[in-house]
Amino acid sequence: NTAVLIGKKGKILLWTMIRVPAKSFIDQAPYSVVIVKMQNGENMIGQLVDWQKKDLVVDREVVSILRRLRTEGKEDVIYYHIKFKPL
Repeated sequence: NTAVLIGKKGKILLWTMIRVPAKSFIDQAPYSVVIVKMQNGENMIGQLVDWQKKDLVVDREVVSILRRLRTEGKEDVIYYHIKFKPL
């Protein structure tokens, strides 16, 4: 259940910048992807959104949010996914 993941806090363990993405994400490049150590001890991976260069550091506190992943298909289906936002 995705709803239980929204609003959870954690800290960045690792990050990388994607400059040459898969075809379906080309409109979002460049974008950052982070591995986050959540407060419950689990690790999660996801895109970092609404960030500035100063946010790309280990131990930066983030919160999980629900954001659009992409739109595709002839019916313009919108896919959502958990992403992270700096606090």
